[in-house]
Amino acid sequence: MGKCRALERSCYIGDESIECARFYRSNVYKKIGYHDDTLVFSEDKDVDLRVREAGYKIGRIKSFIIHHEGKNKLFNQLKKRFYYGTTGERYVKKHPKAAFRQANVLFRPAYLRNSKLLAKHPIFTFGMIILRITELTAFATGMIYTRLLSKKLKA
Repeated sequence: MGKCRALERSCYIGDESIECARFYRSNVYKKIGYHDDTLVFSEDKDVDLRVREAGYKIGRIKSFIIHHEGKNKLFNQLKKRFYYGTTGERYVKKHPKAAFRQANVLFRPAYLRNSKLLAKHPIFTFGMIILRITELTAFATGMIYTRLLSKKLKA
């Protein structure tokens, strides 16, 4: 699973629809109202989008964040995606266009741009696709569960 995830992440380098800024000036962070603590899913992307919408320029450094993808367990990843799904609807309402781009797990422009790289690693590419579909299913299940639970609590 780690190699599938690493291949996926390599496709996103430079893709602003997926990547987000990691460091902000404190005055900018304060001006946009800090993190939205009602979000679990894409709370970092939410900050990035609000900084961009406020008109601030986002810079880029040459260094990369290295993700250790070695020992991720599928069940743990699916639990995490389910948990993300519990606040997914809030994010979708807040950033519908960005959420639509993020939900497009199979036909992302990043995959088309990196089609040669993906073709070089067909087994990991297939694994990446299966992983993304499975994670999206867990995420959607978390959204549905939360919606049903909230209706039950209101009744």
